[in-house]
Amino acid sequence: MTHRELKRPVPLVLPSGRLNPEAAAWSRGSLVDASGVDGRRQWWRTKRWEYWVVVTPTHILAVDVSAVGWVDFQQVWLLDRMTDQAVDATATLPFSIGTLLPRTLGTGAATRARSRNVKIDVEPGGSRTRLRATTPRLSANLTVDRWPVQEALGLVVPWSPKRFHLLVKQIGLPVHGTITVDGVTHDVPEGSWAVHDHGRGRWPASVRWQWGAAHGVLPDGRRLDFTIGGTWTVGTPSTENAAFLDGRLHKLQDELSWEHDAFEPLGPITVRGERMAATFAVEHSRDDRTNLTIVTGHVTQSFGTWSGWIELDDGSRVEFSGFDGFVEDAVYRW
Repeated sequence: MTHRELKRPVPLVLPSGRLNPEAAAWSRGSLVDASGVDGRRQWWRTKRWEYWVVVTPTHILAVDVSAVGWVDFQQVWLLDRMTDQAVDATATLPFSIGTLLPRTLGTGAATRARSRNVKIDVEPGGSRTRLRATTPRLSANLTVDRWPVQEALGLVVPWSPKRFHLLVKQIGLPVHGTITVDGVTHDVPEGSWAVHDHGRGRWPASVRWQWGAAHGVLPDGRRLDFTIGGTWTVGTPSTENAAFLDGRLHKLQDELSWEHDAFEPLGPITVRGERMAATFAVEHSRDDRTNLTIVTGHVTQSFGTWSGWIELDDGSRVEFSGFDGFVEDAVYRW
């Protein structure tokens, strides 16, 4: 079944709290109002998050503010790509204590997280967003901009009328500012880029997903970004697969197959589909485990480079090599 394109604003849920069938589509940006998924109704199944990844030539920064019903997670993680050393600070808080998430994307509302060892502020403002994070060893003061043409992938995955998820993913956003680690300040140079993952939904108790993203510049100077996923959308009309050429979205409707040797964590990851084939070369891999009895999870996040090809909507094929990016493989019971 082909997932249809949404072209007008709609609410994510009906007054009953069930999925609005009109929202079960994909879009070229944020057209779905998620304010009805606020963590009050069916709070134990409601999952909300704002997640950022910033990639520079020398560092990779991940900032996560998540409210998953039972608990909130606030995390700031940094990898020094030159030394392969990581700095991590995480706070786990019950029932949205110290966490503020916007009711829906595009409202101008801020994201804020406050705990003993993690402080995060994300303040949208027109075409740019201010991203600040502070931990005992790290501080980041960044500005994330938008290109003049910058479409995003909006998508609603409909597992059932009661179980669904809205995502809006923006890839390859220009970013500048500073990152300070253990008192040493590093400038974020031109060419650095950011990913934003906005998520709101009501999830099944158990789930697994893969997610990959990349950014780079082709030999002819055009900018290519992509976001791809797997497993969690199987059995629905949805896929989170899309390429962006100079900011314009090309939707890849088919599911992708993911192949990776579990016994070789630093081995290559291959992805194949009707309109894409790519290999991911792993440079650094980290495991993040959660075991809180009521919420358990295991995320393997790998950073490295993508090479392969993508077929665009007009049938032309774009080849790419050595594009910076990442891959997630996550399993949760929550």
